[in-house]
Amino acid sequence: MSYRWPFNSVIPPHRRAKEGMPVRREGRNVVAKADELNQWLQRTSGEAAGVHVAVPGSDLLKDLRASVAAQKEILANAYYGAFA
Repeated sequence: MSYRWPFNSVIPPHRRAKEGMPVRREGRNVVAKADELNQWLQRTSGEAAGVHVAVPGSDLLKDLRASVAAQKEILANAYYGAFA
């Protein structure tokens, strides 16, 4: 499934394409495949929890809970690691 870039300008995705973001032009639109964007986000985000593109049918609450849990773990490790 392809997604259109939600901005009127193609400058931001064009710049990101130079950095490896998997976007391409189709006429006047800039499009990307969700799975390719997800792989790119995983490589470039630096986030502990899985970062991904929200698509119709995504369970955003589940994703938010997983992200919060990962951040709590990072903070706990940093806090308790200071006393080790």
